[in-house]
Amino acid sequence: MRFLGYTIGDPSAPVPPPTPELMAEMGKFVEEATKAGVLVATGGVEPLDDAVKVSLKDGQFTVRD
Repeated sequence: MRFLGYTIGDPSAPVPPPTPELMAEMGKFVEEATKAGVLVATGGVEPLDDAVKVSLKDGQFTVRD
């Protein structure tokens, strides 16, 4: 089973780019997780406005576009 982890920021608040130190730490994390076999893919996702919401309740999936 695969899981997607993400955060949703406030689109009205600008976000500064990551620092070189943060990028180095993330690089270490990705390398370790990949070697451990728990990280199978990385990459961006579409903006929230383009998202499709999938819910599961009582064994039934609901898809909202």
